[in-house]
Amino acid sequence: MDKLVRTLFSVLIVALALRVAYAIMLMGGAILFRLTGEELFPIEDQTAYVLRTVPVSFYAIWTTFVACYLAAAIVVQLRVLWALLLYATGFVMDFALTTRWFNEIYVDQSYGGAGVLVENALNAFDLSIIATLVFLLPLEARRKRVEASAEDPDQL
Repeated sequence: MDKLVRTLFSVLIVALALRVAYAIMLMGGAILFRLTGEELFPIEDQTAYVLRTVPVSFYAIWTTFVACYLAAAIVVQLRVLWALLLYATGFVMDFALTTRWFNEIYVDQSYGGAGVLVENALNAFDLSIIATLVFLLPLEARRKRVEASAEDPDQL
């Protein structure tokens, strides 16, 4: 069982790294577009309009949930409950923000429905990470208790 848990944690760390990398690239590109305009990123007019008119608070929330994902990816290596709490908080913020994003005028039209499909796939990915954390963290806590009791039987 220990080998399975270690393997699952390794896979989870890679999955978190990929999710964080995607989130940082997408957010970074959108913020860079907002700051520089179409000089660096020539994109479709309707999407450009939405990126320019979305309130700055949108980007602040976006940065916060990406930071939660990043912190969870770092903390998961310690195998503590904080990883689950950080990732779940990031997911709730992400879900709320993208729900608002896809309700903006022109957004769904400019993506041609593909954006919603990608977002639903990311939501499924995020929920699978959360489920894996819910499954693995108690197993890891139990393993640590067993190791501690082997060293000091009075700790049980």
